[in-house]
Amino acid sequence: MSAEFSTDAEDIVSFHQARGIFPSTIAIAVVLVLFTVPDILATDAPLWVHCAELVSVMLIAGWMALRLSRVGVRVYPGGIVIVNPVRTHSAAWDNIARFTWGRYGLTPKVGAELENGTVLPIYGLLTGGAGPGDSSSTVAMDELNEMLEKYKGEPSPASSH
Repeated sequence: MSAEFSTDAEDIVSFHQARGIFPSTIAIAVVLVLFTVPDILATDAPLWVHCAELVSVMLIAGWMALRLSRVGVRVYPGGIVIVNPVRTHSAAWDNIARFTWGRYGLTPKVGAELENGTVLPIYGLLTGGAGPGDSSSTVAMDELNEMLEKYKGEPSPASSH
């Protein structure tokens, strides 16, 4: 999804992400490779098939590690960019009503509630806590709500994309 505001790296105000996401992401990728490789090598397929399967598994694991290491929310003067495991969403400040806790999917997490009632879940702030009592996610949610108050209603910088 293309942002309707500038998302240049030098414009970023802050970045929120749960602690420990990168190490656990690498661990998931390594486990995927370790559990898949013996099954691939156990077949009597030609060497090129083994190589293609190994490359495929490593590409998938690498994509997972890269994508999951980037989950979170990036804050810009014009709005936010939410990077979730599969999709990326952007929303201008004037389109956001508030940041709140909710059950979006299987687990409770912080979400950006838009003016039209749509909620964009922010997976990168999920830290394994049970909900609103999880202090790091609550602090991030409070900071995002403060930034919403600060930037909402201000003229949005023109998009450069």
